[in-house]
This record gives sequence, C-alpha cells and structure tokens, in this order.
Amino acid sequence: MITLTELLTGYEISNGLAREDRKHDGLTASTFGSCLRRAGMEYHEKPITDTQPTTTVATVGSMIHMGVAMLWVKHGYDVEVSGDHGTLDAIHRERREIRDLKSVTRGRFDYWMGQNGPPDSVWKQGHVYGHDQGADETWTIIIDVLCRESGRTATFLTPYDPDVAAAAMEELAARTAAVKAGVPDIPDDRYGKGDPVCESCPFMSACWGEREEHPVFDDADIEKFALEYLAAQATESEAKKRKEAAKARLHGAQGPYGQVTVKWSPTKASTYTVNKQAGKKITVGRVSGE
Repeated sequence: MITLTELLTGYEISNGLAREDRKHDGLTASTFGSCLRRAGMEYHEKPITDTQPTTTVATVGSMIHMGVAMLWVKHGYDVEVSGDHGTLDAIHRERREIRDLKSVTRGRFDYWMGQNGPPDSVWKQGHVYGHDQGADETWTIIIDVLCRESGRTATFLTPYDPDVAAAAMEELAARTAAVKAGVPDIPDDRYGKGDPVCESCPFMSACWGEREEHPVFDDADIEKFALEYLAAQATESEAKKRKEAAKARLHGAQGPYGQVTVKWSPTKASTYTVNKQAGKKITVGRVSGE
C-alpha cells in the first residue's frame, strides 16, 4: 500500500520540485524573494535532502493551482503561459490582465492582509511576466491570494509599470549572474533550525547538517540575538502605535488625497486600504478580502 505522504511526495518530485529553472538560461521570476542559495542549489540541480514537509506542501499548492486554472479557462483566460523568465498562471489578452495565484499559510495570509497586500517580490514577479508578454501601461497585474487553511481569499491589483518591470529585470539578471557563478553562501539573515525559510527548504540539511544537530550558539551569540529581539520588539511596538493612531484619524475619509487614495475596505478586520499613487510607486488596490 502506498501512503498519502508517499503519493504526494512522489508526485512533486516526479514533476520537479521547484526545478522550473531547468527550462531557462537564468533564474525565473518566481525566485524573487527566495533565498539565493536555494535558487543556486536548484539551478545547479543539487540533490534534494529534505522531502518533508516541503514536498507535500508544494504538491497541495500545485493542485490548488490546477483547480483554479480550470476556472480561469472558463472565463476566457489562457493558463500556464511560458515566457522568457518563467510561466505565468493566467493571462487575458482582451482584458489586458496578467494573474498570479499565491496559495499561502494562514500566518502569511494574515501578515499580507496587515501589510495591505503581498510583498514587493510578488509584484516584481508579476511585472516580469508582463514584460515577457509585451505589456504596457494599459495592462493590469493581478495577484490572487488563497489561504490553504481557511479558504479565505483576497485579490490585489496594480497597473503595469514599465519602470518597475525594468528594475525587476535588472535585479533578476544580477541574481542570475550570482547563481551562475556557483552556489551562493548561506545568507547572513538565515539561521537554520527555527528559521521558517530554512525549515521549509528542500536543501536544509545540505546547508546546516542533520536537523537535530544545528545550530549551536555560544553565550555571546545568545546575548546578541536577545538584544536584537528586544530592539526589534520596541520598534515593532512603536510602529504599531503610530499605525493605529493614524488609522483612527482616517475614519470617514474616502477618495483621493494628494499622493494617496484612501478606501474603506469592509472586511472582517475592517481595515483601510491606502493606495500610493505618486513617484512611480506600485498602486495596490484591494478588491476583495474574503
């Protein structure tokens, strides 16, 4: 009998765990925001050392994408469209829309909602896909977010910006050059065991040794990390206070105000969406929150 774990793990490995880069001369846009060392391991086809729980999570994500893709097709989208720098999820050429689906954990979903949308790395990815498809300012980049645990969804959009795309292309070229030169060193901001990025990486043991063996910190390390924690905690607390004070003063505001547009978003959290519109900054518009 084959177990569900074996079934899911085998599916993802047979389909190439994060090995889309094999089809391209350089890194793909999907590597924005990821650990550059991991990208290097994947690019140079290093053997996977950790298959759980990463591979089953990746399989579930792949299945979600396949299901949503079938729904997109019913609405006139082309799906799984290859470009020079990766494969985009969906494109509707008549509507001039490029869509990218992110299936995420509850923690990441809630964090993105609190930050008024996905991080810059996600928008860079969408803009590179737009560049590959010959998009211009009349096109829209749409990021659909689905929480795998709760089923909650949110959709964010921004007009395609050639300047953002050009900067993203330049950054991707630099990352590709670094990876082609060899597998990069472990980034300074990664720390192995307990690091959510490392814990979910299929090459964790290759970087850090067996999971139960790393890392060992001396007293000076512990003191340094404790001081960093306290400093970050203080900054976080002060920033939250400023955010809540500003939010309270926004109550009742609606519409454009100089460089920003304020829109009340009737979600469970009842949060404001503030869209930055000046200085070639990405405009993020929240159109749904459930």
